[in-house]
Amino acid sequence: MSISDVKEEESLILFVNEKFAIFQKDFYRQIIFNKTMYQNYNYNQILHESIEEDLIWFELEFDFMFKNKTDKYNNQELDFGNQILNKMTETIDLLHDEKLLNSFTDILTNIERKYPVFF
Repeated sequence: MSISDVKEEESLILFVNEKFAIFQKDFYRQIIFNKTMYQNYNYNQILHESIEEDLIWFELEFDFMFKNKTDKYNNQELDFGNQILNKMTETIDLLHDEKLLNSFTDILTNIERKYPVFF
């Protein structure tokens, strides 16, 4: 084997090692990216489910606060109920999530059916 052959082989080995190192970096980047995307997906999914549960809780709480008094509400109760509804509407609007907005609309429809005086 000549010196030029050895240098060429060393050059080829360096080139392959360099390409492998680049491949390895890209591979690890992809794993990290996929893991991050999966974590973001899980986070968003958990957040979404939590908000859905909060919406159900919101309707139950509204029922609890105003269920026993379906006859006549005083101004303070009307203001309080409207403040709650307005705050929830503002909060949901900030999320810009169509599915949550639809869920909230369903909840508001249920509340409106039960307590039309607040609408």
